[in-house]
Amino acid sequence: MPLCSEALMHGESSLMDLRNGYWLAAVGRLKPGVTIDQANAEMAALSRGILEATVPPQYDAEGQKHYLQYKFGAFPAATGSRICGGATRHPCGRYWPSPR
Repeated sequence: MPLCSEALMHGESSLMDLRNGYWLAAVGRLKPGVTIDQANAEMAALSRGILEATVPPQYDAEGQKHYLQYKFGAFPAATGSRICGGATRHPCGRYWPSPR
């Protein structure tokens, strides 16, 4: 399903504007010559700014503190990975917030 159709499919229950709904995972391949460690370093550098810009407004101070401790990461998935409870079979990396 194209991402842009999610709101059409779910109407008022759309997750597109839900800032505390973790329903979308990105999967991709690393550029040739880029290692998982290099991808992790880049994702870690981007994490703080992205998370600061997306803190769910309903979180209390403790929830915000916990949310800001997440770091985005890259993980090998050459033999498949589990995203959102479903199995995928792609030789690529997967990216999502993970507490570190």
